[in-house]
Amino acid sequence: MPDSFYFRMAETAKRLIDRFGQTVEIKRETGEVIDPVTGQVSPGTEESFYPSGVLRPYRKSLIDGTRIQANDLELVLDNTVNPITSDEPKINGEYFTVVNVSSIAPGGTPLIYNVQVRR
Repeated sequence: MPDSFYFRMAETAKRLIDRFGQTVEIKRETGEVIDPVTGQVSPGTEESFYPSGVLRPYRKSLIDGTRIQANDLELVLDNTVNPITSDEPKINGEYFTVVNVSSIAPGGTPLIYNVQVRR
């Protein structure tokens, strides 16, 4: 069964990230509503998620100054939260912005998420 194989792979990835990484707080604004008549925005609520992650610098060969800048970092997250570009990860007391999100998802099952973050 491919699904059970990928599920086990995701569990293995999570165990390794838990062991060698740290808990990351991810703040997400949800539920914002725009009144179609007045155009007024009603603020949403803030949710926090706490996946495990490993923060690491990009290899110098990947830094092109445009797509990946010198101070960008790669945040490898377990598959417990699907990150989005409007999220605000907090790592070691510092907030980052999300530039890009990709996943490693063979067979359609996300194993990990690679998140490009910027200060």
